[in-house]
Amino acid sequence: MRYRRAKTSGATYFFTVVTHQRQSLFDNDSTIGLLRQAFRSVKAESPFTIDGHRHFARSPPLHLDTAR
Repeated sequence: MRYRRAKTSGATYFFTVVTHQRQSLFDNDSTIGLLRQAFRSVKAESPFTIDGHRHFARSPPLHLDTAR
């Protein structure tokens, strides 16, 4: 896979996640519950809304080599 991004220390990256061949990961009660719990936990600290699909913004630790 070829990633295109700024290679700046401390940068924040915005990305959309799609599974390989769009396979279902959250098709049972156990994994759906884990996802809901994770979103509730994050939303309690930083309110947000989501419509239809997921996008993420990530600021990796400064020591992480994101150029690879």
